[in-house]
Parts: sequence; structure tokens; C-alpha cells
Amino acid sequence: MVVNWLRRVRYRGQQFFAALHARVAPAEVESLHAVLPPAGLILFQRMPAADQRHSLDVYHALRSAGYRDADLLAAALLHDVAKAGRLRIWRRVALVLLNAAAPGRRVLARLARPAAASSWRYPFYVAVHHPALGAQQAEAAGCSARTVWLIAHHQTPPIDVRGADAARLAMLQALQKVDDER
Repeated sequence: MVVNWLRRVRYRGQQFFAALHARVAPAEVESLHAVLPPAGLILFQRMPAADQRHSLDVYHALRSAGYRDADLLAAALLHDVAKAGRLRIWRRVALVLLNAAAPGRRVLARLARPAAASSWRYPFYVAVHHPALGAQQAEAAGCSARTVWLIAHHQTPPIDVRGADAARLAMLQALQKVDDER
């Protein structure tokens, strides 16, 4: 148990420092024209460098694992798009700490109640509801229904997903596995 906790702390520390030093080459973004619709590419470009880097890492990991489905790859690039500009690094650290503590989940649930965009609580709302919010943005940007579905469910345990065919569930599990590792 202690070993697992230490691994999680180490992983989160690495994630924190990687976010501080994230870089995305212009050529990487240029290559996405073939994957995202024009409005989807604009959404991607609005994301902070750390979120772009994370999404590109998920995208490249899926490609390296042999995945070529355009909808899955687009979802990899936009799965966290709703977080863009709303979750500064100190809030992300607070969220990680709140999620790590069992009582913190109740606190996070209270903080994440619907709030006006100008409210100090709104970033916590976004953190909890970003899959649905991101799916709405991806749909408005012209992404496919399957891409939108993957984004909407990227934090839903597959066992809780109702009515999905085996192919969608397999893609969802691949996205979740790679996202959790990065």
C-alpha cells in the first residue's frame, strides 16, 4: 500500500514538472490538420502548452500501439479541451490533493457545484465536468459523433457505460489506459 502511494506521488511529481516545462513544436500542430476538423484544430491550439503536450502524448502513444481510427485519435487530442484556460497549475495541484483524500471527494463535489463562469468555484466545476463540457465543444467544432462520445465518456468506467458496442468500449478503454499513464 505504501509502495503504491509512493508511486502515485512520484508520478504526480513527474507530471507537475513536465507540465511546467511542456513544449509543442509547430510542426506537431501542423500535422494535426489531417486528424481534426478546422474548428477542432482551433480548439486544440487554444489549449495551454502543457495540455497540448499531454494530448499529443496520448495521441502518439495510441498511434504507437497501432491505433489508426480517426475518431479515437481526434478524441485523444481533444479529451481535455474544456480545461483550457480554466485550471491553473495551483488548482490542479489542489484537485490532485483533494482526490487523494477520501474526505476531499466530498469537498470537491461541493466545490464543483454549478457556478457562474466568473465564480472562483467555476474551475472546480470544469475539472469535474470537463468530459461533458469538452464533448459539447468538440461537437460544436464539427467532430464526429463517435469522437464526441469518446470525449464525453473518457473518465467513465467502462462498466458504467450503457448501450455501447464492443468497438466503442475497446476504443474507450484504450483512450483511458493511455490517458491514465500520461
